[in-house]
Amino acid sequence: MDLKDLVSIFNRARELIDCFKEKEADLEKFKALVEGEEIHAAVINGKIAGFVSVWAAEDFLHHLYVAPEYQNRGAVKL
Repeated sequence: MDLKDLVSIFNRARELIDCFKEKEADLEKFKALVEGEEIHAAVINGKIAGFVSVWAAEDFLHHLYVAPEYQNRGAVKL
C-alpha cells in the first residue's frame, strides 16, 4: 500500500469538511499521525477507495477516510 495514496485521500476528504483547522498534511506529517497504527484499505477495482487506521493496543479507531469519488456509494462501511 502506497502511503502517498492514503495522504491524497486524507487531504481530499478533509477539504470537504469544514471542521478541521489544518486541512492538509504532507507525507511526513501523515506518517507521524498514523505511527504505530494498523492501516486497512478498502480497494475497489485496484484503487484505494478509503482507509481506516486503528490504534490496536486500545481498540481505538483513529482515522476513517473515504476518497470523495467513492463517498455515498457504499464503498466503506463499519
